[in-house]
Amino acid sequence: MGSALLGPLARKSRNFFFLLDNSYSMGYKVGATSAFERAKKQLKAILDHTVQDGDIVIFAVMNEGLENWNRFRIGGEEDRQRLKDAINETVLSHKGTNYVLALRQLFVGKKSVIERLGARKERENIVVVATDCQQCGWFKEGDLTSKQVRTVLTELIKRKVALQIIDVSAEEPVNVSVDDLRLESQGTTVGLKSGVPLIATLHNRSSRQLDGTVTLMVDDMPQETRRVTLPQKKATALKFECSFPDRGVHYVTVKWDADPLAVDDFGYLVVEAREKIELLVVNGKPSPDPTEDEVVLVESALRALQEEGVSGLPVFDYEVRTVGEFEELASAGRLRNYQVILLANVPSMTVEAYENLKEFVKAGGGVLYFMGDRVDPITLNKTMYEDGKGLLPFECIDVFPKQRHPKERYQVVLDAEGHPAVADIEAYATTVLDKPRVERYIRVKEEPRRDVTVLLRLTGQNRSPIVVERRLGRGSAIFVFTSASVAWNNWGCLQFLPILLYDTLYYLSSRGTTKRNYKVGEPLWLSVQQEKIADTQVEVYRPGEVEPLTEELSQPKRLGAPYELLFRKTDKSGIYRIVFNPRQDRWEDYAAFNLDTEESDVANRVYAGTLKDVYPNLRVRVDRPGRGEKTTKDIAAKAEIWRTLIALVLLLLVAEMIAALLIGRRHA
Repeated sequence: MGSALLGPLARKSRNFFFLLDNSYSMGYKVGATSAFERAKKQLKAILDHTVQDGDIVIFAVMNEGLENWNRFRIGGEEDRQRLKDAINETVLSHKGTNYVLALRQLFVGKKSVIERLGARKERENIVVVATDCQQCGWFKEGDLTSKQVRTVLTELIKRKVALQIIDVSAEEPVNVSVDDLRLESQGTTVGLKSGVPLIATLHNRSSRQLDGTVTLMVDDMPQETRRVTLPQKKATALKFECSFPDRGVHYVTVKWDADPLAVDDFGYLVVEAREKIELLVVNGKPSPDPTEDEVVLVESALRALQEEGVSGLPVFDYEVRTVGEFEELASAGRLRNYQVILLANVPSMTVEAYENLKEFVKAGGGVLYFMGDRVDPITLNKTMYEDGKGLLPFECIDVFPKQRHPKERYQVVLDAEGHPAVADIEAYATTVLDKPRVERYIRVKEEPRRDVTVLLRLTGQNRSPIVVERRLGRGSAIFVFTSASVAWNNWGCLQFLPILLYDTLYYLSSRGTTKRNYKVGEPLWLSVQQEKIADTQVEVYRPGEVEPLTEELSQPKRLGAPYELLFRKTDKSGIYRIVFNPRQDRWEDYAAFNLDTEESDVANRVYAGTLKDVYPNLRVRVDRPGRGEKTTKDIAAKAEIWRTLIALVLLLLVAEMIAALLIGRRHA
């Protein structure tokens, strides 16, 4: 009878959720062992000593959410070995951590793991997270009081989930990460005539100063090695100059001395080296008299740039054409021979020329359009506005003021901080914007648009837009609603016009370049002109891999449209090599994928108290290695003690009842 009563009181089966953090920071090594290997060891120990037959274990790989999960019903040694094999086979990723998203996927909503399991409600749910306790992983969706986090942790409290975090991080970690590698010019196009300035940002995440070596490489060939001192807990920007052996696509690598977390010691950048940028200048008002010619000041600025180049950028190779010659080039399909087209005081153009110009921008080309006395606002609207679908960013109203030499002049102010098309104007704003004045301009009906950015405004006339970018397809058109000559402003008499030209032309020349620099996990997208493709098969070599993955280019959507490659297996940092036409006339391109180095702050951890302060009813513990097995047992220990006490009380009651019956019979 006693055993019959004890049967229902025996330990109930439980649901264990094993979450193995495989984010890149788990590769941090102490001696020969990484945090990742310690995490695996802890989970297997818990499986051996705490999980019992009849329990269900959900094993999931966790980084920026749950990557995958599998269900194991433990019924013997064979089931345990299958789970151990799954743990052993898990490899490190190059991703970050998002604890909140992982827990949401486990417990919140009808599509959560626990709902899909149809788990019995009477089972106790124990979540065991083997991780390095990155603080940033708890704040990806807001702070601990945010709605997203509160929804998840409140659900854990409601379900009485026991959350056990096994902290496998190092005690006093030492780490440096390469947070950023970029061209000083902020683009991805470089020149060949002079040294190219680069900025590498190295972040010492440690609590002490570190000395080490930084190496700069181009196409895996070292160009400079430098000894540096990095102050504690600070990011340091280092300036390098590198050179490129020939034109084409090249990749740059910056490497820090090896430290316990090696994966974030590298920064990668892919750039395109050009000898020159092909520029077409369309003169809407040519004249033998330099004081009347519309582009004489533009040419003067371009000649200076052509001779010297700026900051390692390509020089401009420009040619000047009339409006009629421009229309002939457009009709012949020859606009694609240029990266940027500058139009100055062009009164009108044929419909065919405009349609070709618009397609040029969609395909990645750049247009810089200056107004002038020959431009009629109404005609411009009819040709280029197209109810907001054309190149013109806003509908034009009129030329203001009507008189040719007004007394009032308007100053220029910056309206797009951080925009590369006005980078130098912003950098030297106090001097560059002090004296430029506008006498006349074309007023526009400004409306909020996602594909339009006002770069510069006037101080008067309700801050009227004066320089505006319109993005269309892969390219952009920048409209300057005043003249390139001194007819409507004094820009050409100052340093303002050359700086505006340099900034906007370089920006426009890089807008259409293929995006080759990404964060880990972003899809790689490449666009290739039809004439360069003889074979739609493409080979992609991922970092550190000898065998390529074979992909197919998507077919062009229309005649003259490019082929496209969309590649999603980008979960590793490093340089990806893409081989086109692998069977004949092969050529290569590259793409760089960098880590999100927020995860590199390995010393900044979350503790149980951090969570309990906000959610006092949350059943959570954080313990260091060596205590994981004991802690997981402790989570269930209290329930076991109560079950045992209840069983003993019932046994005493049963014994008392039997004794009473026996005594009663004797008395009878």
